[in-house]
Amino acid sequence: KWEKRQCKIDKINNIHMYLDRTSLEIFLNDGQIVFSSRFYGENAKKQCSISVEGNTKFSWQNWSLNSYQYKNHKLKRLCTNV
Repeated sequence: KWEKRQCKIDKINNIHMYLDRTSLEIFLNDGQIVFSSRFYGENAKKQCSISVEGNTKFSWQNWSLNSYQYKNHKLKRLCTNV
């Protein structure tokens, strides 16, 4: 099942979208309006669409980020039982 989110806004100056394995964050105009969504299983196909009314011109930049994986590190104990 897909979620549909919408809003009315006079002018969009910029859109920032952040997508990882299970979440999507969309920020309009540096956070004036924010959309968040989580997805799991079959819904994790990572598709997103944006539609607008009227004439629109925009540019798109995409960055792929590397993930960090923890290896078998022993953590220092910060507290001790008294």
